Amino acid sequence: MTWVVILLVLGASAATTTFELGFEGPQANQCPHPSFTRKHVCTTCTNTIEAANFAMTQIPADQRSQKHVFNGGNPYLAENGSDGYVYCKSSRSQTWLCVPSLVGTQVISYNCEDYGMCWSYHWTEDGYGGHLWEVHC
Repeated sequence: MTWVVILLVLGASAATTTFELGFEGPQANQCPHPSFTRKHVCTTCTNTIEAANFAMTQIPADQRSQKHVFNGGNPYLAENGSDGYVYCKSSRSQTWLCVPSLVGTQVISYNCEDYGMCWSYHWTEDGYGGHLWEVHC
């Protein structure tokens, strides 16, 4: 198993690590994956209302599933899973679970619940990169 620790300092430029495991594409195997941070990480969120606003602006309105929002997660740790996938594990951070309110098939708002301090796993590979895998609180 390979362990790589990536330390990110708030206010510094984001750091990522690329692994040489045979995957292709500019974002393959970055930890944290840019798609994950864009969709799930709101470093300025401090409450359920800010998490709901983040969910509305970062997640397409046609995606009608619940969403987790994290206010951090640094440092991240890349792990090779027993299933052959590379996962990116966050440190514990404030977490909200946001559930959409729909009109027809369109999301009009999110209602978020405070889940406390949680850590997460997400995929790093092309095709799955940035998809949330697990959340543990």
